Amino acid sequence: MFLKKVIFTVIFTFAVVSVFSGFVLPAKAQGISGDISKQLGAAAGSSGAGFAAPQDPRTIVMQIIRVILGLIGTVFFALTIYAGYLWMTAAGNEEQVTKAKTLLFQTVIGLAIILAANSIVSFGVKLAMGQSSNFDNGVGILPAVPNVNYAPY
Repeated sequence: MFLKKVIFTVIFTFAVVSVFSGFVLPAKAQGISGDISKQLGAAAGSSGAGFAAPQDPRTIVMQIIRVILGLIGTVFFALTIYAGYLWMTAAGNEEQVTKAKTLLFQTVIGLAIILAANSIVSFGVKLAMGQSSNFDNGVGILPAVPNVNYAPY
């Protein structure tokens, strides 16, 4: 009985909506490109949208990869906190301590892999962009820029 009332209410609602939707007048679409141009001109002004200069796609890819690696690193950090929580709340349960140790070991290995991946991506993008480093001293530090004063006086 209740199901029949629900079905009747749904059908009646759709019928009423479909009847009254015929009374809505359609909007006119004539001359809409002129209106759009006026609105865009008012919003952007003479300077345009004000976006920055275009960026190198390699830099954009590096930024995306760094954000993804940062999110994955956050997940590993949360897993490390969870493993510590499991260990601290084990209350002598050896099975739970073993599970926490295993999870902690896995998260440390995963975090090391993520840090290595971040270093490799950063190094690869620097090479692709032609930013060479000074590897003669073994640490890859760029040489110091000489302090030259170009002022006429």
